[in-house]
Amino acid sequence: MIQRFVTDYNSKDDEDIALSNIDKERTDKIGRNTWLADSGASCHLTNSDDGMFDVQVISSPVKIGNGKALTATKIGKMRRKIIQKNGDTVDITLTEVKYVEDLWVNLFSIGKGLQNGFNIGNKGINIFITKGKTTITFDKIMRTNKGLILVVDMLPSTRKSCVATMMLD
Repeated sequence: MIQRFVTDYNSKDDEDIALSNIDKERTDKIGRNTWLADSGASCHLTNSDDGMFDVQVISSPVKIGNGKALTATKIGKMRRKIIQKNGDTVDITLTEVKYVEDLWVNLFSIGKGLQNGFNIGNKGINIFITKGKTTITFDKIMRTNKGLILVVDMLPSTRKSCVATMMLD
């Protein structure tokens, strides 16, 4: 069952928020490298610290969509190769990524991208963010009980690239 979560955006606590209202039983297409476009997440969140660099150890609460509080234990950067549905690739570096071991899916913070100069648009139901010559399209659609979510696959990469929290090199 999808659980809804409403938060007070004027809250003065230090808790990050992650809104992801997906029915876990209907997500057989979500893999380890799947990142959800999340307009409610206050930062990028991952459940894998593989390839993280410039890491700092932290203890930061993160409230997820069902209201449960998890703990982020690291913050750092991640190089990723985005694989678009049409086969195109984009090399990026995510910054301010928080590692949350118990998070069941990776979340890409649309808000963090917008705060750092990216623009948002859409083509049909697909959304994309752009900055300069860099475009990231959330072009894979996953259906939920009452709607849909947009995702993109991001593979670990060692190649230096544009930075997505988003500053360009």
